Amino acid sequence: MQNVKKIVYLGLIASSVIVISYGVYMFAKGYRFNTQTRELKARGVLVANSYPNNSQLFINGKFADLTPHTVYLNPGTYTFRIEKEGYTPWEKTYTIKSENVYRTDALLFIKNASLSPLTNRGLISPALSPDNASIVYINNDTSLNAQILPNDEEKNGIFYATINSKTLSIFKNKQLLLPSSLFPQNIDVTKTMFIFSPTGKNILTFLKNTEDEVISVRMLSLTDPGSSLDVTYSYQTLLENWYDQNAELELKLVDSQPKAIRLLLSEKAKLIAISPDKKKILYMAKTAYTIPITIKPPLNGSSPIAEKRNIETGAFYVYNSKEDKNYLLTVLDSSTQKKVLDSLQLIEKPGQITPEILIMSRRLFNILFWYSDSEHIIMVHNDTIEALEYDGTNPISIYSGPFEKELYATTSDGKIIILTNFNPKRNELP
Repeated sequence: MQNVKKIVYLGLIASSVIVISYGVYMFAKGYRFNTQTRELKARGVLVANSYPNNSQLFINGKFADLTPHTVYLNPGTYTFRIEKEGYTPWEKTYTIKSENVYRTDALLFIKNASLSPLTNRGLISPALSPDNASIVYINNDTSLNAQILPNDEEKNGIFYATINSKTLSIFKNKQLLLPSSLFPQNIDVTKTMFIFSPTGKNILTFLKNTEDEVISVRMLSLTDPGSSLDVTYSYQTLLENWYDQNAELELKLVDSQPKAIRLLLSEKAKLIAISPDKKKILYMAKTAYTIPITIKPPLNGSSPIAEKRNIETGAFYVYNSKEDKNYLLTVLDSSTQKKVLDSLQLIEKPGQITPEILIMSRRLFNILFWYSDSEHIIMVHNDTIEALEYDGTNPISIYSGPFEKELYATTSDGKIIILTNFNPKRNELP
């Protein structure tokens, strides 16, 4: 009898565990009991997060709660808005489906961001490294020459500095690559061209005169700062080798991507940059193409924003390899797209490898950078630096003041670096 009671007792416990587990599972899936209709209905789940937290969440214009917040919604279309005083608002429209969990990881940008100078001396002919993590430039402040003492390091010349730093005084750690005392006479430093090697360990420096003629070419080493090699009469071979190495590195990068996207990147598009989390690919379409669907059905809770798999020539896109989604970015007008395509064709099939070709290949897409969170693209649009979510939504103006469009970058900790001159009447250099 006791055995029977024990078996019944264990059976009740097991049944209770199963029922409770099932109830928890159904709750997590969004099922709720409607006391009015006495029905168990499935809902969608929205997990609203934001940076910073304690931001106001509005659903279809009505205040819901402060973030972070989880809300259960009947299937349908909703407009979510997250805002906080002093920050730019975030807004997106979702089509909520039952039994799906959606996330809003909204990044709110400060409306009036503070500017902190990294250097006040001005930069001449600055150039970014291939990974946008460092910069080479010329310092040629003539007022410094008279102040140099016998044992002082030379203050003028070609310098190299890392910009992917969490410290604001990154130029305090600059390295002198070539002192100005070794410059040829009668050069115009403002016409200097820098070309990084594919590995980023060497830099070709083209020094020109006022007539824009190359009079000296030196190869500088970043692994051995201060050493240089005169390659004025042999740099063409280096250019051709570096061009081929760049092509090989891009091919390896394409081969490392999911199989479904390799054909697109190898033949139909130009790969621009991969996001820091390695899950998203920024590219420009070189020809019309339809991207095949590889994940069927779509992942539960994947982005509900409408994608575009029929790509058009000259347009920019972001492909999310984790969700197999492709999004259009509205970046350039049709006439500018054609100019970029013509330049790209010249880069990919040049009659001769020249310094200008390699510099063009580096600068052609420098209007677009990945932000450190892998969720945003930082771009130059209408003379303004903007942030755009990778799915093409929520364009936000970050900075609309003066800056040099040839050089700006983002750092790994979310800073944006620009080159500007706030006092052009007194200072010639940005």
